[in-house]
Amino acid sequence: MNASGAGNLEATLSVTFTALSAGHAVSADQFEPNIPLEDQAFYHDLDFVLVNYELALGYSLASWVTLETKIPYRSAYTEARFLDEADQPLDDFESIHHRDEVVAGLGDVSFGARFSLLPAGQVKGLHVFTSLGLSVPSGSTRPNPFTLGREGKRHQHIFFGTGTVDPYLSVALNYRMEWVSLSGFVYGRLSLYENRYGYTGSGTIYGGVDAMSDFGLQSFKASLGTHVMREFPAKWGDENAENSGRTDLMIALRLHWLFTDSWRLYGGVKVPVYTDTLGGQLEIPVMADLGISFSGNILD
Repeated sequence: MNASGAGNLEATLSVTFTALSAGHAVSADQFEPNIPLEDQAFYHDLDFVLVNYELALGYSLASWVTLETKIPYRSAYTEARFLDEADQPLDDFESIHHRDEVVAGLGDVSFGARFSLLPAGQVKGLHVFTSLGLSVPSGSTRPNPFTLGREGKRHQHIFFGTGTVDPYLSVALNYRMEWVSLSGFVYGRLSLYENRYGYTGSGTIYGGVDAMSDFGLQSFKASLGTHVMREFPAKWGDENAENSGRTDLMIALRLHWLFTDSWRLYGGVKVPVYTDTLGGQLEIPVMADLGISFSGNILD
């Protein structure tokens, strides 16, 4: 890097996989139109695989400030099953609510800046950063699916944006010792107002602590940590959106392979050990991620 620290380019391409299941009884106002009561589905049983592809770019203006942007692309794979009043499967059942399908699209792109809060070398081994910025409404949005369901109209529950400009703030620190690095972070994002469909997105607070070591190896590192995520309920008008609002306590394991000075391959899993959900409808057995990152000086 040059003396000013400017001109350093960071790029990270990551893929995150989340498997989850959701099930719920069907209220009478959400029954399928033009189907006799004895043929109605009284329970919806759903499995999802959510995949998030994200390109993150950072460009340093100086040694203490880096401009950042994150560009997410998402896909959701849904498998839907329907049960009758006796909990028996309904084969070849067609629903206005759910279906076997793949939905994909751009998420909300974010722009911000990351700041180093400690001058280099002020405290040996300690680095503290903060990031702040905004996400812009580039992801898809939908009309209220519960209203459409009451009207007997086909609808979609899956969408990838909030339809609003949402601020975020994060703080992270890392303390490097001879054999281990200790790190902690907290991230918060808020949705402050309704979009054009009356939807207010979930506010999120996510934090954790991790310990990383290379175990005396030059190219490999492993980290183990505990993470907590609190997602506040999204809203349609004044009503909480179903299947939103949760707290997860997770064990996080990640492996890193530094195959050049600039390139790094990493992958990990997060396993929830405690979950509290609004209505108790969502189960997330595991989350996994895989990524590759580059950091280098484009002026060299």
